[in-house]
Amino acid sequence: MLVAAALVSTGVLRLPPADDAEVAGRFLVSWQRYRMATFSVAADVTRVRSDGGRLTTQRLEIQQPPDRIIQEHGSVTGRLGGRQVNCSLDPSGNQVCGATGAVVPAWEDEVAEELAVLRGYVAGEQRIYDVTQDGTCFDLTMVRVLPDIPYGDRARFCFDRETGALVTLDRQLDGDIREEMRAVAVSPAVDPTDLTTAVDPSTAPQVEEPEPGQTAGTTPDQAIGGTTVPQEDPLASELAALDDEAFFGRVRDVIEPAEFRAIVAESRRRLEAGTLSINDPRWLDARGQPLPAAPPLIRALLEAGYHAPVPTSG
Repeated sequence: MLVAAALVSTGVLRLPPADDAEVAGRFLVSWQRYRMATFSVAADVTRVRSDGGRLTTQRLEIQQPPDRIIQEHGSVTGRLGGRQVNCSLDPSGNQVCGATGAVVPAWEDEVAEELAVLRGYVAGEQRIYDVTQDGTCFDLTMVRVLPDIPYGDRARFCFDRETGALVTLDRQLDGDIREEMRAVAVSPAVDPTDLTTAVDPSTAPQVEEPEPGQTAGTTPDQAIGGTTVPQEDPLASELAALDDEAFFGRVRDVIEPAEFRAIVAESRRRLEAGTLSINDPRWLDARGQPLPAAPPLIRALLEAGYHAPVPTSG
């Protein structure tokens, strides 16, 4: 058995500091400005699956601290008058709301909690994302593979210069799902009548399913008998063909989250075949820090049931 757990517990597998920690700080400042501002944003949201299925919805975000509501997917969520709001339309089109919502924390405390979570995502040796900046936009790229992260493998956030509101959000989610939010109208003013629990039926999601037997990126000739012929992953084949020295050279160049997954899969295959060791010094860079692919590999091994050897008596 591998000593993966021991390496984690001793702190060996930590990410090196981000190249520009100030960018992560500016992202957090932009997020705080967004959550403390007053604005109204109408946006279109599109979610596309790998098989070509598509879901679209209209989104309306109204924020006037300490009140905030989001109309989306045929529902209203948020907080009004110091209480949680959660209303939706049932299959018959009737509005259904939960019981009187619980008292919510003070607005400043809620924002502070959000910032603390985001800071854990983008800062420090245990961060999940590296952050780069392009004007008022910030790109998050995953460097530590974890399941069920709300912003997926990578995400792009763009904030409005005037109001601070979030006007663009792109996410690449698990299952090769892509989601895009684009603001179509932004206002620094809020109409009090918009701060309501009444569900707007126009925000109900619209779903388009792909034609049977065909998935995105698949030609009709590849769809046989209503099923799709599996296509070989070119990156997996490329990695499998490399000798160990070339493999580590490839690992050092990993950038995209999809590459992380392929690297992890190939590393695990070599470890289980006994041709590679988790203790190989080539997992460390010139500074003695672990390569970015090492932490997600250790997590994958732990989730697969690997653990440190248990000492035997005698």
